[in-house]
Amino acid sequence: MNTQLDNQTSPLYEAPSAKVIDQAHTLLARYAQGERAFGALDLRGANLWGANLSHAQLTAARLNHADLRRANLCGAELRDADLSGALLVGADLTGADLRGANLRAANLYCAELTGALLDEADLSETTLYDPALSRARREPVAC
Repeated sequence: MNTQLDNQTSPLYEAPSAKVIDQAHTLLARYAQGERAFGALDLRGANLWGANLSHAQLTAARLNHADLRRANLCGAELRDADLSGALLVGADLTGADLRGANLRAANLYCAELTGALLDEADLSETTLYDPALSRARREPVAC
């Protein structure tokens, strides 16, 4: 198993609780109905693989160890969110606001970060394709 791409085999990984699974389903249903403001949800370890959360407001959300592979987070508000250990492989974070976010040990391989705001974000131990980081900016872009 490739531990660079799959942190769910890590000894630090915990399966999401039934409450987290329910909150993830509720989030996706509310998003599908047009809601975008969600705030500080607890989605630790949630499976949101391929989810469309474009322009979602998830300030201070707890998304640590969440599976967000190929998720559309274009223009999402993730300021001060905890994304530590999250799988963001191939995620679209174009224009996302990640200022102050905890991305420690997150996997951002092949993630699109054009125009993402990363001021004061913790990127320590993050798996990241270097050119993606160079496209991150201080000014947001439309997506």
